[in-house]
Amino acid sequence: MALAFSNNSLLIPGRQTRGQRVVMSEITLDTDYPDGGYALTAANFGFSTAIKKVYPLNAAGATGADSTIYDGVWDKTASKLRVHVAATGVEAADGLDGLTGLVLQVLAVGY
Repeated sequence: MALAFSNNSLLIPGRQTRGQRVVMSEITLDTDYPDGGYALTAANFGFSTAIKKVYPLNAAGATGADSTIYDGVWDKTASKLRVHVAATGVEAADGLDGLTGLVLQVLAVGY
């Protein structure tokens, strides 16, 4: 199974965007958390060139199938969305299957 993306492009009136686009996305996670996080590509958000920044928006966290509250964390260097346990800040374990169906909301900026 793969990640599922539900994207909505946003218009930002009165700002110079220099060709950048902003997308609000709901990412539905799949089984077996990969070591180091979920790899994201520009195409996942409908961008043609690159992701500039991803802002996770789940301020209160999102509850997984295992009743644990998780937060999304963007790793720009690796271009990955990491999932951390909200209470401890520790990254989810490799292979964790409690994330199935968990929805993280993000704001992505790219080209």
